[in-house]
Amino acid sequence: MDQMRKRNPFKSIDDGVEQDDVRILDEQEQEEVIQELRRVNNASNNQFLIALRILVGISTFLRVLSFDSPQLILSLFLTIRTHDSPIILSRLFALLHTGVHLNVLLHLFTNSNSSPGAAGISRQIRLDDVPSWIADVPYLPLPFTWTFFLALLAPLTSIVSTRAWQQSAWWSTAFCLSLVSGRILAWISEGEESIRKLEGLQYNAKGA
Repeated sequence: MDQMRKRNPFKSIDDGVEQDDVRILDEQEQEEVIQELRRVNNASNNQFLIALRILVGISTFLRVLSFDSPQLILSLFLTIRTHDSPIILSRLFALLHTGVHLNVLLHLFTNSNSSPGAAGISRQIRLDDVPSWIADVPYLPLPFTWTFFLALLAPLTSIVSTRAWQQSAWWSTAFCLSLVSGRILAWISEGEESIRKLEGLQYNAKGA
C-alpha cells in the first residue's frame, strides 16, 4: 500500500528491481489487486465473526443456566472453595450479563463495517434482517462503553465481597468477551477503511 501515492497509478515493484524499472499497473490490474485484498479481508473478517458468535452464544447459554441454577455453575468452576456461596444479587447479575451477551451478539450480527466474503463463508446479516421489534427499539445495540461498564459490576462485587478467584473470573467473562468483540469489530472497521482509501487512490489514478 505504501507503493501507491495519491494522483499516481499503482506501481508493481518486484524484489531486486530498480525504481526506474517499475511497472505501472493498468486500471484492470489495479481493480484485481483491490478485489483480491477485499476477498482476503472479508474471508478473515467472517472467520473471526463466526468464532465470536459461537463463543458468545455458548457463554449466553451458560448465563441462562446460571440464572436458573447459580449453584450449578459454581460447582463447575469453583474447584478449590466449593463452599463459596454466590455473590449477592447473583440472579440479577446473571440476567444483566445475559442482556450484555445479547447486546454483543446484536453488534456481531448487525456489523455494518464488513461486507460478505467472496468465498461465501458467512452471509453478513444487516440491521434490516433483524426482526422489526428489535430493530425498532432505539439505541440498540448499546455502545460498547456501556457494555463494558455493565459487565464490570458483577466481577467488582465478587472481588469486594472476597469470593473465590474462580467466581470472580466467571463473572469477568462477560467483560472479557465484550472487550474482545469490540476490539475485533474495530479492526474490521479499520481494515474496511484501508481498502476504501486504496480505492480512492485508484480513482485518483484514473483522473491523473
